[in-house]
Amino acid sequence: MPFIGKNPTAGFATIVKDDFTADGTTTVFTLSKQVATVTDIAVYVGNVRQEPTDAYTVNGTTLTMSAAPATGVNFYVLHIAGTIESSVVPPAGSIGTAKLVNNAVTTAKIADNAVTSDKISDTLTIPTQLITPSVAGSADTDTSISFPGSNIVQVNNGGSAKYKFHNLNGTSLFEVQASSTGGAGAGGAFLKFKGSNGTPVDIASIDGSMTNGSIGSESGILSFFTMNSGTNSEKVRIFSDGSMAVPSGISFGNGISANASNLLDDYEEGTWTPTFELTGGSLSGSSLSGTYVKIGNQVTLTLYASAGTSSSASFGGIAGFPFVAENTNQRGSGLLRESAVSGHAYEWIGNPNAATSVIRRYDNGYSISSSSVFVGSLTYFTS
Repeated sequence: MPFIGKNPTAGFATIVKDDFTADGTTTVFTLSKQVATVTDIAVYVGNVRQEPTDAYTVNGTTLTMSAAPATGVNFYVLHIAGTIESSVVPPAGSIGTAKLVNNAVTTAKIADNAVTSDKISDTLTIPTQLITPSVAGSADTDTSISFPGSNIVQVNNGGSAKYKFHNLNGTSLFEVQASSTGGAGAGGAFLKFKGSNGTPVDIASIDGSMTNGSIGSESGILSFFTMNSGTNSEKVRIFSDGSMAVPSGISFGNGISANASNLLDDYEEGTWTPTFELTGGSLSGSSLSGTYVKIGNQVTLTLYASAGTSSSASFGGIAGFPFVAENTNQRGSGLLRESAVSGHAYEWIGNPNAATSVIRRYDNGYSISSSSVFVGSLTYFTS
């Protein structure tokens, strides 16, 4: 006979019966079959059918009674869902991997932030070049991270390689660490360039560190380190005001070679305190002062001296040089001029291997007149 609707199941269906032993306290029982809804089964207590939902609930194979059936009462369940046209909704947590079609789960079906680190493998296999980042919704095709060779990580920007991180004998050739020379500020970066002779070696490094972290007053320094005879130490420092310290000196006009004859290893400016050395008589109320400039091992002195009151005083020399002269016959020399009274001129000659000098007046006189004022300069070499 023709009909409307779903084809009926051919043949007969067998009703499955579950018998349970009631003890007056147990309310949860396990069914022999999965059950989708409370109306898929008929529950009998003492041969009286129970009201679905009010008297019992189901979840998969779990039957929960609202009240424990009394001890010894006839208690059973009939699975009647198979006797009519119905569908079973799988209970939560009952679908296994084998029931899913390969590639059936798409990105659209995965909630945001649903994948945690627990579900990500420690080993990630990726193609030669990563997907380029997105900036303000647009792909930045000029920026990427790539792996152009074994043990190489490359950062690309502007369409070309900008940074490469290599590995040599198990040692990274480029490292970024916390600053090693930082002061009271908020840290900095220490870039280390490494090599290997079988053992990791720091061959050079650049250290940028903050020395003042106060907001609005931030300042920092930049230091350069190189390895020399097994010791990695600071060789150059640029201070926050732009001044630079180069303890070993700067080589001029000799390419990239540190030739000793081209090396400027010292520059200094300062003051010194001259003293008169007399060969006779005495002076009272004298006042002397001087300045110096030292470039390498060459020292240039200036002198201003007020003799005060002379009692038959005669010059022997001037002492108090800021640096001892080198021990050589190439003695430093200069000119000393008496700017008051007679206005004599003097030759000012440094003594070798000493911080003193001798003075000779060009007319061979050595007397000092009261109230005389002397000005002059002398250049010599120190060891």
